Amino acid sequence: MDRLPTRRELRAAETAKAVRPRRDSATRTLQAPAPRLTPAPAPAARSRRTKAANAVVMTFVTGLVGVMAIPAYAAGSSLEHTSSAEGASLQDYTAANAQVVTADNASSAPVEEEGFTATSVADLNAQKAAAARAALAEQRRTQLASSATSYTGASASQLAQNPIYPGTSATGVAAVARQYLGVPYVFGGNTPAGFDCSGLVQYVFAQFGLNLPHSVRAQGAAGVTVPASEARAGDIVVWNDGSHDGIYTGNGIMIDAPKPGDHVKERPVWSSNVHYVRLLG
Repeated sequence: MDRLPTRRELRAAETAKAVRPRRDSATRTLQAPAPRLTPAPAPAARSRRTKAANAVVMTFVTGLVGVMAIPAYAAGSSLEHTSSAEGASLQDYTAANAQVVTADNASSAPVEEEGFTATSVADLNAQKAAAARAALAEQRRTQLASSATSYTGASASQLAQNPIYPGTSATGVAAVARQYLGVPYVFGGNTPAGFDCSGLVQYVFAQFGLNLPHSVRAQGAAGVTVPASEARAGDIVVWNDGSHDGIYTGNGIMIDAPKPGDHVKERPVWSSNVHYVRLLG
């Protein structure tokens, strides 16, 4: 007859059953295969892969730059062409639509007034004064010409016999000569109707009682030659070649009857080929 297990044996058997599964689980856990690790690539293989990757990247970047450069070049060329076209169009438009302004009385233009042209008020006044003197001289010439055509006064020889200014010094000669400014030049003339150079000298000095010949050379020989530095008003200015003479008024100025078509005037002695003759003290 079998023996029944005791309470202690039953408890031990239950404890053994409870412990066995944990061991089996732990055993299975310990016996599970370890995960497979991929070995690290060798340094040489890694370098080859890096170079290959770099080559691919550079090829891609180069292609990308080329693709982007083509539109940029096209855009730049188009922009340059457009700018040139726009510049030409702007020039054409400016030339076609330019406004021309004509200012007849612009402030920078010369001042015009009553036939005078000047760039300043001073010039304008000077021109007016010169024109006034010219007008007065023209009026004087007209009056003298009118009286000359009907001149019935004394001749030079008659005046020398009955002088108007007897005993007057040479300083009065210039003042008398100025009375005939504007008288026309007449070849051979020795009256206010017209004078030539020696005829003027003859007629003026006749009023002081000097009966001079109607000749340049003869008049030059009628007095005393003086140096140019000592010449004074009332002396005669005689050209050395005997071609001309006049009445000296001082400071390098003379009164003379110049040439046909001209008239008696007061002007500078224009030649150094002259000498001075004194007739009155």
